[in-house]
Amino acid sequence: MEQKSGGLSKGCLIGIIIASSLLFLLIVSGITCYVYRTDLAKWAASFSVNGLKSEVIRHPEIVDTTRFNAFVDAFVVRLKADSLNKEAYANFMLALQPMPKWVEDHKLDSNEIRLISDAMIVYFPDLASLRPLPTDSTAGTAPADTSAPASVGDSANAK
Repeated sequence: MEQKSGGLSKGCLIGIIIASSLLFLLIVSGITCYVYRTDLAKWAASFSVNGLKSEVIRHPEIVDTTRFNAFVDAFVVRLKADSLNKEAYANFMLALQPMPKWVEDHKLDSNEIRLISDAMIVYFPDLASLRPLPTDSTAGTAPADTSAPASVGDSANAK
């Protein structure tokens, strides 16, 4: 009787080589992302606001697009130039979370632009002078009422 050699089959050996190569690539990409995490975070924020900029161009009736573009460009320049404030960055990205839904439903309005602008101003307060203004068509509309509703006793006194 002949005995088989104790090696792995060629198919199994090729599978192990491919799997170990993929594992190596995964580890290298994880290390790369860790090393460049601040650059990736800055890129994500600038990508998001630049995407919003293109959405505003499609809906010029919302806000003065020239002023909004200058505002976003100033934010991106400051974001890239300054060191990353992790707490402010986290709050800013939380404010951007509903943005894909706004863009998807094609109902971007001046209140949503105001929320994003406020988030950018909270991140960099010196950008307040560049705040984009609503266009003439939306300037006369009142912002959504964010105050607490009147209590029952107040409505009784009003009569």
